[in-house]
Amino acid sequence: MNTLKTTIAIALTIIIGLALYSQPSYAEEFTISLKQGENLISIPLQPQNTAIEAVLSSIAGNYTDVWTHNAGDAIDPWKHYNPDYAGYNDLTTIEHGKGYRLFTNKDCVLKVTGTTPSAQTYPLTLHQGWNLIGWPFTNEKSIANALSNLKFGIDYDQVSTIEPGTGKQLDYYGNPVVNAFDNFKPGKGYYIYCLKDNVTAIIDSTPDSPATPLLTSTYWVDASSYRSFEEAIAAIGTQEKTLLIPKALDISKNITIPNNINLHFEKGGRLTIPAGVTVTINGGVDAGLFQIFKYTETGTGKVTFGQGAVKELYPQWWGAKGDGKTDDTKAIQATIDAACALHGTVFIPAGVYRAYLRVEASGVSIIGAGSAVTTIKLPDNASYTVTHENGNEYTGAPIVLDLGNCAQGNAATAYSKCVVKGLTLDGNRKNITTPTVDIFNIGLAMTKMSDCFIEDIRVINCYNAGFGVFIDSNHNRINGIHIENCSNTTIGSTFGFQINASKHNSCTGIDIEDCPYGLTLFTYCRNNYIEAHLYNISRIAFFIDNHTTYTFPLPHESVNNHIVLNIQNSGTEGGGYYNAVIASNNFANIFEITCADSGSGGVRVESVPGYPSRSNTFIINTKNSQFESLRVVRGDFNIFTVNSYGDGLAGAQGSYYAVDIAGNYNKIGAAIYDGHVPWQVRPITIRSGAIGNEILYNVTDSPASIDDTGTQTIIR
Repeated sequence: MNTLKTTIAIALTIIIGLALYSQPSYAEEFTISLKQGENLISIPLQPQNTAIEAVLSSIAGNYTDVWTHNAGDAIDPWKHYNPDYAGYNDLTTIEHGKGYRLFTNKDCVLKVTGTTPSAQTYPLTLHQGWNLIGWPFTNEKSIANALSNLKFGIDYDQVSTIEPGTGKQLDYYGNPVVNAFDNFKPGKGYYIYCLKDNVTAIIDSTPDSPATPLLTSTYWVDASSYRSFEEAIAAIGTQEKTLLIPKALDISKNITIPNNINLHFEKGGRLTIPAGVTVTINGGVDAGLFQIFKYTETGTGKVTFGQGAVKELYPQWWGAKGDGKTDDTKAIQATIDAACALHGTVFIPAGVYRAYLRVEASGVSIIGAGSAVTTIKLPDNASYTVTHENGNEYTGAPIVLDLGNCAQGNAATAYSKCVVKGLTLDGNRKNITTPTVDIFNIGLAMTKMSDCFIEDIRVINCYNAGFGVFIDSNHNRINGIHIENCSNTTIGSTFGFQINASKHNSCTGIDIEDCPYGLTLFTYCRNNYIEAHLYNISRIAFFIDNHTTYTFPLPHESVNNHIVLNIQNSGTEGGGYYNAVIASNNFANIFEITCADSGSGGVRVESVPGYPSRSNTFIINTKNSQFESLRVVRGDFNIFTVNSYGDGLAGAQGSYYAVDIAGNYNKIGAAIYDGHVPWQVRPITIRSGAIGNEILYNVTDSPASIDDTGTQTIIR
């Protein structure tokens, strides 16, 4: 009997235990009323089982299709489930917080069980274009507060949902006067149209505060309800208001919008500003990438902003198209002029903008979406007239982006602390009048610009310099510059990348290719650091010189520069060019030069008589050059370390020496490897008239002797 009681007790314990174990731990339930047809839904609870069949079990047989959309999947964003096609569906789960299109064949009620997620915040990644989302919380919240870390009209400009069953689209435009709805609600799905890619909204479950009521029409004023824009501003007075601008409004006189008024432009809303009239905006501006300011034909109207009024300015606000056809010069220049007065930022979205631009102010930033997607291209046959520092006027193809005023040269005003990033600058050299002087058709010119930061700039198709750092442009950081198809062979002083009479610049990640002339430092350059890769430069890849015949207000010498160069496949035009030419009056510089597969010579040190380069340090590595690895025509008291591999390829056997010295009191350490059978290059020659040079060398596969006709040569 006791055994039976014990057995029954154990059995009851097991049964009760199993019953307790089998009870769902998800006690919460959420219901969603569905209409026959299409419903946009989301699940605010975390289901125990996310399989579609499990989540929708309460309406089994009453639904036909489920869809979701992943805007981040560019190849196959739509995923689909149909209960009649098991095994062929690419959508298998319904997950917390995501949005779904649910099609039903009758009105019904969906019951979902699960738990409220413990997380109080929910990061929502949005991609450019339409995004299907859900509301992940069980409480309702205003869209304005839910997306408070995003800026309406900049990050997104529309939220939409549909009326269940009818499919009627309902839209939110950030304006309670015209919105069809204002709140995110649990169980509903929504579309958000995002203006940028990879934007993250940080939404949370915090209820709307009673102390901060939902945005209603009492917080908005519709400017079109007044006889004039000026009257609307006056009516608001000192109240904190947002002024809605739904259509074009004419401005008749100078006006200041105080900082208690935020301007909200709907598409089609704009301010038309006549000649001589200035609109000063001290409050915020909400607008998408469309025109909101329009100047009359004379183009002398003006918009200025107070400090902190806007984070950045967009050329589209002034009517820029970026379509590769429209001349956007006036629109972008107006944007830059407004930024100059503000010391602010111009952001140029992806596109091809036909324009030429100038910045004459300090503290201005010109930021593109990246050099791969934002291009400023000179309009066909573009031309302007500039006043040179000598007082004469010249006409020619414009500089694409002129920082300072290049034509003014020494007379230019000095500016500082500007930023330029993320642009391609296209000089359009095939569709302009060929310049005859070097102040035209440059990609980017900096003149008396200091403490600037330039990064991710691609310059192409300029007749003159691709990138110029001119006249007292000092202490700049320049990084990630790509130059292609720039400079020319008729105006001899133009190179792909030029530094002229400037100092303390750091230039790294400089790539120059397919140019006749590569990189130059010209007259009084001091303490610059440059790292550059040069490829397929047809004439001279690197040239440093200090004019002794021009009247400059500066000393004619370059001192303490550190130049690191990697040169490949250059000197292809022939004609006796060298990859690198170090000319007159260069002192105490460091040159690290590597040349490979050159159609010319390696490094040539020369000068006009009486102005030799002195006390420089060279590290030279050359391979397969046609002429010498190193030739010193004039140059004294320099230190050379030379590694020559297979050089002197041109001409008959022994036509060239790997190292050819005619200067005085230089120290040369050379390792020479010929590598040809029979040998091709002679190792070293010291020319007649050379005095006091000291040689330490090693030779492989070439005659070991040195041809020395100099005097006081020391050979080790």
